[in-house]
Amino acid sequence: MSFTSRSVSLMLLGTALLGGCDAAPTTTPINESTVLPTDDLGTVESRTNAQPAGYCTSIAFVSGFSLEMEQAVIALVNQRRATGAICGGVAKPPVPPLTAESRLNCSARNHALDMGKFGYFGNIGQSGWTPLRRITLAGYTPLSYAEENIAAGYTSTAAAVVDAWMATPRDCNNIMNPAHLHVGVGQYTVPGSTYGYWVQDFGRP
Repeated sequence: MSFTSRSVSLMLLGTALLGGCDAAPTTTPINESTVLPTDDLGTVESRTNAQPAGYCTSIAFVSGFSLEMEQAVIALVNQRRATGAICGGVAKPPVPPLTAESRLNCSARNHALDMGKFGYFGNIGQSGWTPLRRITLAGYTPLSYAEENIAAGYTSTAAAVVDAWMATPRDCNNIMNPAHLHVGVGQYTVPGSTYGYWVQDFGRP
C-alpha cells in the first residue's frame, strides 16, 4: 500500500482521536514535525531531577518494535542528507550524516509506544510530556533545540515513511538540518495489526 502523507494540527487531530484506543485509526498515513527551543529547559528539569525508573531500560523488553525498520530509516535519511534534497521548493545542499544515538532512540521508542498504546497521534504524549521533556528524561540535553518528526499509518517499508517525510517541507527541513548531529528512531506496530507509528528525534548536545 502506498504511503501518502498530510500535515495535521495537534488541535484538530486531538479532537478526531478523542476515542483513544477504541477509535478506528485513519487509513491515510499522517505525519507531523515539531521544533522545540530549549528556552524552557530549566522548567523541564525542575519538574524532574532524575530519569523515571525503567524509562530507557524497560523499553528494550517491549514487543512490537522493529530494530530493522529503525535502522533502515536512519540509513535512508543519511542517504538523503548525502545527496541533498528539495524541501518545499527550496534546494538543500548535502550535509554530513547523522549518528544514531541510544538516548534519542529511547525517547523516540517511548513516544511511538505511547501513541500506539493509547491510540492518538501528536507530539505531546498522553502524560503531557513534550518531545523536549522526553529527550531530556532519556538523558540527552540538546544544545539549542530539539526536533521531532512523527508518522502513522499502514505500511511495511521504511522507504515509504522517509518519502512521506521528505515530501512535507517541515519534516524535510528537519531531516536536512545541518545543525543536527544525532538521531534516534522508534517504530512500533500495534499488536495484531499492521498499523505502525514512527518517531524520529534529532539533537545536538
